[in-house]
Amino acid sequence: MTAHISHIQFLGEQPAIVGQACSGLVLQHFYDGKSLIDHANVTYLQFSGTWHRIYFEPGTVFWRSGEAPDTPINSTLEHGLLLNNLSELSSISGSTLRQIDYLGNEAGDVDVLFKFDGGSLHLKYSSAMDSTQVELG
Repeated sequence: MTAHISHIQFLGEQPAIVGQACSGLVLQHFYDGKSLIDHANVTYLQFSGTWHRIYFEPGTVFWRSGEAPDTPINSTLEHGLLLNNLSELSSISGSTLRQIDYLGNEAGDVDVLFKFDGGSLHLKYSSAMDSTQVELG
């Protein structure tokens, strides 16, 4: 259960994944033409055999559990969704999740930092751009 965080609304509860080892990481990207517009339209994390996904809208964090990432079907080359399976990323795969930090602001931007034993995953949602950037540490 997540505590109240200023300027952030939670739809769905954060799963009880802190203290567990991550066994999968998949990013769903959104592209427009030849540009990657949203690096993490949806982020999928797997713990104890269950997939959890996190995604954002202005000032809102969505948590959902149970659905594995599925290959998107696009109807055009002009725009669409792509999956990037990073499940073998050594800094996260097999590492225990130690902490999740949330930060929001009045503009609706949301930052979520996942701290693992082996590294970190930082999701930075911009409400102005309606997109999420990813930083790995």
